Amino acid sequence: KPEPKPAQPESVARAAPFKVRTFRDPLRDGGPGPEMVEMPAARFAMGSSASSLEFDERPRHDVQLRRFAIGRYEVTFDEYDAFARATGRRLPDDKGWGRGKRPVIDVSWDDAAAYALWLSEQTGTYYRLPSEAEWEYAAGGGSGALYWWGIGPERGRANCFDCGSEWDARSTAPVGRFDPNPYGLYDTAGNAAEWVQDCYHANYAGAPADGSARLAADCTGRVVRGGGFNSPAPSVRFSKRDQRSPGSTTDDVGFRIARDF
Repeated sequence: KPEPKPAQPESVARAAPFKVRTFRDPLRDGGPGPEMVEMPAARFAMGSSASSLEFDERPRHDVQLRRFAIGRYEVTFDEYDAFARATGRRLPDDKGWGRGKRPVIDVSWDDAAAYALWLSEQTGTYYRLPSEAEWEYAAGGGSGALYWWGIGPERGRANCFDCGSEWDARSTAPVGRFDPNPYGLYDTAGNAAEWVQDCYHANYAGAPADGSARLAADCTGRVVRGGGFNSPAPSVRFSKRDQRSPGSTTDDVGFRIARDF
């Protein structure tokens, strides 16, 4: 009788195929900007396979990305509040959970885009929201599985409805409380879902192959990625997509920023 094969571990995350480089641009008004991670030009397969029942994640298609940078963390209340005070914008509500290093919430897509524009003016470089393709590539960390760490949910990897953290289904957590993915990014699964540039389309038919954002003249829904503290574990897969009205503000959606070179 042959010996049974040992169970295969769920964790299959691979090391980054490049040396992770981080940097912070100085702000004109003083102090550093958000910490950024440089992403080299890369080609990857975006979306889910033809057998997936998540039809808005199909068809899987090849995307060629240019070099870009993306925020190592979700934009925090500290970072957003500095912008809001400097520009006279409304301070978002923290729901009583605390501000500081928690991801900013209660911000619309328009608020997020305005923050990126302010960063551009402060640094003299072009900041923006990441495209959906850029976000998926960076969030996946080179994984060929459903999550950056492996094939299934693992306790303590993220903050979601049933991820096994002390914040599950209760509130956001301060950024950086969980391990980063192989590309050095934190909280790409759970905590706060994240606005990206793209207008929502029901599937990837006709999606750009160059990694640029997919836009429309009448953009009634913007894409959010990554899931939040109240999302079930399957909804924090890095290929999972959702949409929100661009003017909406909720307690489970924030954003991270991207930068061109």
